[in-house]
Amino acid sequence: MEKLYQQIIDVYKETGSVKETAERLGTYPIKVRRVLITEGMWESKTSIQIGELLEQNMAAAQIAERLVMSEKNVQSYMPYSRGQYGGENRSSDAVRSEEYRGRQHVAAQKQVTRSEGRKRKQETGVQEELQEQRQLLEELRKEKKRLQDEKRKIWDQIEREKKRIPMALQLHLELDMEYVTEEEKEILHRYGRMEKSISRDFIVPGTMTLHGLHYAIMKAFGWQNSHLHRYMPNDEEFKQMTGCKVKNWNRLVGMYFRFPSEDYEDIYWDDDYEEGMSVKSWFRSKYCGPYFYGGTGEYYLACQREVEWFKQNYPNLQNKSTDQREWDALFVGRCEEMLERSQIWTVLKTPAEPVDWKTWKQEMERALEKSERKLPDTLKKSAVLEGQMARAEERCWEYMGENGETTRKAVPYIQQMEQLDRKLGNLYMDMDPEPIPVLSELCYQYDFGDDWNVSVTCTNAWYDRSVYARKEDGILVNNRNGFVREKTAVLDAYGKEISGAFLEQISTIAGKEKPVCIAADGPELVDDIGGIHGFCDFLEIIHGNDPGKKRFYKEWARGMGWTGRFSKPENIL
Repeated sequence: MEKLYQQIIDVYKETGSVKETAERLGTYPIKVRRVLITEGMWESKTSIQIGELLEQNMAAAQIAERLVMSEKNVQSYMPYSRGQYGGENRSSDAVRSEEYRGRQHVAAQKQVTRSEGRKRKQETGVQEELQEQRQLLEELRKEKKRLQDEKRKIWDQIEREKKRIPMALQLHLELDMEYVTEEEKEILHRYGRMEKSISRDFIVPGTMTLHGLHYAIMKAFGWQNSHLHRYMPNDEEFKQMTGCKVKNWNRLVGMYFRFPSEDYEDIYWDDDYEEGMSVKSWFRSKYCGPYFYGGTGEYYLACQREVEWFKQNYPNLQNKSTDQREWDALFVGRCEEMLERSQIWTVLKTPAEPVDWKTWKQEMERALEKSERKLPDTLKKSAVLEGQMARAEERCWEYMGENGETTRKAVPYIQQMEQLDRKLGNLYMDMDPEPIPVLSELCYQYDFGDDWNVSVTCTNAWYDRSVYARKEDGILVNNRNGFVREKTAVLDAYGKEISGAFLEQISTIAGKEKPVCIAADGPELVDDIGGIHGFCDFLEIIHGNDPGKKRFYKEWARGMGWTGRFSKPENIL
């Protein structure tokens, strides 16, 4: 036994490893460790603690209790006492252990080859582990490249969108004067400085919506936003879009058209003018960007909910034509009325883009396909969320104070309503198909009694074709003025590049989202005058020979916001 004791010491000096020493001698690591502890050749925090407690004459059981470990574990860190290994008075257990280890040693000698095989296997395992780590590193490199490529694609998409959306549009707005007599034209020429027609020409930001354009029309033509208005395609183009069939119109509701509605609170969601405000400043806050939609009824999902109701309640109309006479008994509003949240460029084409109805129908089908596929499930989801919203709102009002102040009990319901509102908003926006520009003209109607009609056409557009500076990871370089161009190139709808002061003007209009009027023909008009014929009578009276009538009508007109001034085009908006 003393031989094994000495072998442990000798082999450990070679290997410096308890585990390897035990494997080489075919014994247990615990035996090796105890021999080394006995000889003072190995120690750990645990062995030091146990040694100190042994010096205090504590038994193994007491040490185990003190250190909160098993007694066997304590013994595995104790040095051998005399008689356990070698010596004159060996115990019977020591003798039996010596015989057993002798047999183990013989077996170990026979297993040297097997041990060496295991060692080679371990070495092979290490190599395989290294190979796995190399593969993992390569996969990480590939994943990093994939993420960088994804990031670059996102920024490429941002750049494409920036170049797809026009920087600015040039619009021609002309009052319908089909039924104006030659005598009335002479009055307009003499007193209203009209050359060819009552018209205005704007350059507007590419992001401008039809809703924003409405307020610019109010300001430019002299009206006060005191009556209803709407946009419609002309008759021929509405026929091309729908085939004058209700079932075709149903599909385009929420993409181009609004569903007829009497919910004026939603239709005029931003009509927040208050007495004492400057009408000019209020208009300017509406026709300058940023442009957004704050209602709900014009979203595709909300429109299609109305369409589903319409189908269920009026099945006999679904295969009929969109003849307005069949609608008047059912709805307030015309089926031709267009959404106003749409950006102008998504509806109107420029003269440089010929209208191709066959291509439009193909693109329209592709745009609608995704939304129509998701529609049934999304309608169900929105119904659930709206039900939850109604219940939360009801509970919220139960806990509001007597004067409408928010109480602590109402706060959780307000937070719930905010969360539900965000979810509903995401549902609405995710479902919206983008309209495809197809119309050559928009027909704008204001005050259905006076029956003002303005034709809106797009005469040019300017597109950004610049090369933008990029960082190494593909991100567009940005500063306080926006994205940084390496090479500036802005082309109009006909492919002609612009430069100099005009390029600066277009960049300013796009950057500040502020339209400008570049030409004006004819006078500013006035509300509640009886249309164009009544306006001609008004001009004759205020330039006539009756002082009383002149004074009366001028005072009345000023009360309607009329000034009679002829502003320079650049000062109109």
